[in-house]
Amino acid sequence: MKLQPRLIKDLATLTESLDCSTVDLARSAGQLAADIDVAVQSVVSISLTVTVDGERFEVSA
Repeated sequence: MKLQPRLIKDLATLTESLDCSTVDLARSAGQLAADIDVAVQSVVSISLTVTVDGERFEVSA
């Protein structure tokens, strides 16, 4: 599963606005997609929910 460049850019922007050095949303989404590729032969979509300081962020691809 390949993440679209627009999604990666948007995730990078969100990561910057979080101002948290331990969170990289684009990396997390990319790793999730890579892991799914290894485990599952056909994927329609994925969703990633991240909680930072009690705030939930959900991204779907």
